[in-house]
Amino acid sequence: MPALVYPELKPWTHAKETTTELDYAPLAVLDFAKWDLPGGKEELAKELNEAAHSMGFWTIINPGIPEEALDAQFALANTFFSLPQEEKEEVTFIAGESCWGYRPPGTIKGTEYKENIEMVNLHKFTEGTNYPRHAFMKRYEPLITSFQKLVHEAVITKIFILFAIMLELPENHFTDMHKFEKASDDHVRFIKYRTRTIDEDKAVNDQWMAGHTDFGSITLLFPQPIAALQVRTPEEEWKWVKYVPGGIVCNAADLISMMTKGYVKSAIHRVMRPPPDQAHLDRLGMFFFVRPTNDVLIKPGFSPVLKREGLWTKEDEEFKDEDAATCGEFVLARMQNFNLSRTKDLKEKESRPTLLSESHGFHATKELTAPGHSECNPWTFGTPKIAVDPYFPAQNHNKKPVADTRWRGLRWNSTNSTFLPEAPLPPVNDLPIETLTDAVAAIPPLQQGDLAALGLCNWTPAGMVQYSFEAVHLVTGLPWFWTFVAATLFWRVTLFPFAVAGMQNASRMKPIQPLMRVQAEKMNAARQAGDVAGMQQASLELAQIRKSAGVTTAGMMVPPLVQLPISLGMFIGIKSMCELPVIQLAQSGFAWLPDLTQPSPYYILPIILAASGNGLIMLSSRDADLSNATIAHLMNVLRMVSFVAIPFMGSLPSGVLVSLVVTSLASMGQALLLRLSAVRAFFGIAPLDPSTRSQLPTLRESLKYYLPPK
Repeated sequence: MPALVYPELKPWTHAKETTTELDYAPLAVLDFAKWDLPGGKEELAKELNEAAHSMGFWTIINPGIPEEALDAQFALANTFFSLPQEEKEEVTFIAGESCWGYRPPGTIKGTEYKENIEMVNLHKFTEGTNYPRHAFMKRYEPLITSFQKLVHEAVITKIFILFAIMLELPENHFTDMHKFEKASDDHVRFIKYRTRTIDEDKAVNDQWMAGHTDFGSITLLFPQPIAALQVRTPEEEWKWVKYVPGGIVCNAADLISMMTKGYVKSAIHRVMRPPPDQAHLDRLGMFFFVRPTNDVLIKPGFSPVLKREGLWTKEDEEFKDEDAATCGEFVLARMQNFNLSRTKDLKEKESRPTLLSESHGFHATKELTAPGHSECNPWTFGTPKIAVDPYFPAQNHNKKPVADTRWRGLRWNSTNSTFLPEAPLPPVNDLPIETLTDAVAAIPPLQQGDLAALGLCNWTPAGMVQYSFEAVHLVTGLPWFWTFVAATLFWRVTLFPFAVAGMQNASRMKPIQPLMRVQAEKMNAARQAGDVAGMQQASLELAQIRKSAGVTTAGMMVPPLVQLPISLGMFIGIKSMCELPVIQLAQSGFAWLPDLTQPSPYYILPIILAASGNGLIMLSSRDADLSNATIAHLMNVLRMVSFVAIPFMGSLPSGVLVSLVVTSLASMGQALLLRLSAVRAFFGIAPLDPSTRSQLPTLRESLKYYLPPK
């Protein structure tokens, strides 16, 4: 773990995998544990061939990168994004000049929203590179460099060897173009995606990053359990990319697609609002963008596979190297023309940060036509024949100066026959930077519909309770602790008429209990004697006794049938809110309960709950018919269980206990209220008869009843 070497770094806690059912893309999973097995590389190359040629996306497992190495990089990223804003902006993107360093969220053109993305690019640390770097990053250069080298050796080099095998080329064909020690624009990128409200996401169609392709060779996304990445399939459908524990998601990018004449697909992908059970969490992403070394020529290379596919032509054979641009020139031209149309009116390019969509051309533009040339068209998925493109001599071999910078708008799209639409990036909440030291510091207030977006609030009793809690919170503006108190009291008041109805029925039944017992004995005797007529007669007499007293079956059944589902719904509904959790509950406690999603400290609430539960049982027993010894002793058992269960109750979230305690205390108050003669007269409940007051047996007597001496 990073704390062993760099204790000052803040470890990043990964989210739990989503339980939401999503429409996942059928990505191949390549197990690099096969690499050293006989025939392992060939088997992996076959799997990669199918994935890269059809989808352009795949996942690698068992990559040989220790979990501790990944943890250290995520901790580094988490600590960097927690720095004061002025430290993060020590080295920033400069429109048209540089994409190294930090890029803060920018305001989306034409909207009042800001992006919810901030990022930092770390160029590979190799001898001779002098790109600007944060002082913070320089301190951790050994940590960063060792990780970059490890990834290059354990994953990147192997992928390029597999590309060569599947194209029937020498294994060093692509690795020679991507040597780590040579100058290139390889870099690691950290991205922090901040959470947004439902309404903010709706304003931008739930997009956190618009559809795009990458313009390098390949891109690696390190393990990311928060589902947000989607890929455009050959069938032109958006599918989610499934998280595989420990897996690295890889995608082919534009340059490798160009160099293979479109055989390897550079698929369109985007980032969307996560599913409901993860939408409240910030998302920290770590990527490795791989590009050829600066001296590599952008041109297709011969491959027997390309020839058999009809992709290798006579023009390719006759093409001269001097007509090709180098990768270094290509990248430089792209950087020098970041969103030229949006920056041309600025007096100074440094006057504002470039947007993500500007900095790497993450949107398509059709500003590609030059005099005497046709408009550029991308390859189609079904017919990967190379299209005429005046701006990429590697494709059509038109001779042009390598300094031509009209490449700026091209986003290669080898899985669709149309250009990618220009789309703005989504907004981000305006949060004080100094508060962003940890994920919980940027928690937005709950808004209407947020619980539903988390998969809560439905037509079950628990869902209805959750909806009512959200409504009380939004209407009253109360903190969540007092929302739990108020909403629980709301439900007690709502159920009060049913409690009164139950007591009305019980008060009518009490005077006729002796007669009912007589009829029950008659029915039992008739049953034992096999006297069917006698049973029927006793049953009719019992019904007549109840009717004359005003006791009905509905009066006995309806109150508990209504109250029980609501009571269970409150327990289940609040428990699920705390365990998800609804993140706002973690910062809206009271006094010794700062976090409603955690158990109650000091066992104060469980003890109060046990005591109030005992008091409620004692009150109820005063007017109960305890002539049946089993019922009397059972009530004592419940009293004892309430105290024995204190450790279990202590493990429940505080929010659940707050509601249970309020329910118990409110029930005691209700029981005391309904003992008052004036209240009973108002509700038509028979007055209490002091002479018939019952008394529970002692706890010792109940123990002897259930545990008789041997």
